[in-house]
Amino acid sequence: MQKFKYLKEIFKESPWLKEKESKVEELYDLSGGKNLDLVVSLLTRFFNMTREEVKVARQEIISQISNSDNFNSDNTIISALTLDDEPDSGQKIIYDIQIEMGKAGISGYTFRNAMHKTKSYLAKNKSNNYDVILVDEFSGSGSTISSGINDLNGHHNIDNIKVCCYVILEHALETMKDKHPDVEFFMPYILRRGITDFYDESEVDEKIDQMLELEDNLAGSINGKPLSDYSLGYNRAEALFCNESVGGNIPNSVFPLFWWPYDSTNNKRNQLFTRIEDGLW
Repeated sequence: MQKFKYLKEIFKESPWLKEKESKVEELYDLSGGKNLDLVVSLLTRFFNMTREEVKVARQEIISQISNSDNFNSDNTIISALTLDDEPDSGQKIIYDIQIEMGKAGISGYTFRNAMHKTKSYLAKNKSNNYDVILVDEFSGSGSTISSGINDLNGHHNIDNIKVCCYVILEHALETMKDKHPDVEFFMPYILRRGITDFYDESEVDEKIDQMLELEDNLAGSINGKPLSDYSLGYNRAEALFCNESVGGNIPNSVFPLFWWPYDSTNNKRNQLFTRIEDGLW
């Protein structure tokens, strides 16, 4: 496929990528002209969440919280699904939700911006029972959700748990429902995996192999972090999601082809997206 045709197809279907023309070209050059049909297919199916879609997701989650019979304001903790002290999207989401609820006159809820703060609050108030709502921007594999739920299992003063993310992969959601049947889930936007859930079953293995061939053009490790841990996206999530409209960090569950910062010769790439993660930028 000639570069002109490659760029034309992508920008026709995904005009928002026109602002990243040099980065889209870098993918062409990196590939050596191979497996470009797959690259084009994936790029034109990216869900780049708009500001309006962010607003809709936020309002739907607020409505879920404020209109729920199981989660009353006087005994409900709304917590970011942030597992450590590093800044992340969950903290921004919890802040935005708190502000919007305040503007709407919805009050009485307890907010915490990290899981360790939520657990500390529960431990200090053992005589009271609480409902907990965990919020995040995006889940690709469900691993963070599962860790958050498991973190709360040691606290016996929790009646109900609910998880709300703006966006989740369908495969991750179904996995979480099976793994945590007593937990409620609400996700305004549900996406499918980029390869496994898109191509016919007879084509999936071939397309996976093509992506792995493309990943051979990336550095095998960076600062001790192996590419294999992120192959096809963390936990092989195959995500096609970004939230650049509000400056969101690209999730590690997105195919690393689009964000891994060094190529196989250890030269810095002009990669499509930047991921802020210790050791990778």
